[in-house]
Order: sequence, then structure tokens, then C-alpha cells
Amino acid sequence: HQNYLDFFEGLSEQNDVIACFSDADILLGQWESLAELEPYASSIACRGVMFSSHPNESSSRKWKPLYSPTYFEAVKTVLTFHRLTGRVFLYVDD
Repeated sequence: HQNYLDFFEGLSEQNDVIACFSDADILLGQWESLAELEPYASSIACRGVMFSSHPNESSSRKWKPLYSPTYFEAVKTVLTFHRLTGRVFLYVDD
């Protein structure tokens, strides 16, 4: 999800893609019929990305670098910091 924003021109295109991702996520939330709904959810997500982008002449020829997700690294850093500071600063009960 982190890389797709660079491929779209405006908020309306991004909004269309997010709506398709949301629809696919709703289908994947039905655990009872996940095996049957998974192909439909992936189709909705892929079609949302394909049909919502309208590349112009200049943006289709540019190289767009891809970035790795940083969410898990940030959470890991925060948890490590909390563990380290928890050992240094002891909580005092009044």
C-alpha cells in the first residue's frame, strides 16, 4: 500500500483505489467463505489499481522507485525503546 500513491496524479484517483481496496477488504473479512471470496477480492483490488490510474505522457516514462514498508521497523523501534527505558526508570507507587 505504501508505494501506490506515487503512481497516481490526484486525490480522486487515489480515492477510487482506496474504495476498491476497502471493498476487497470487506470480502476478505468473511472468514466462513474466505476460499470462495479470495479470488473476487483480489480481482476487485487489481482492477481498482488498473482502472483508476490515468497516466499522462510525462508520468508514464518516469522511473518510480519502490520503498519497503517502514511500519514494522517503527513499531519494533518503539517497543525496544519502551523495554530499555522501562528497565532504567522504575515506576514508583505512592
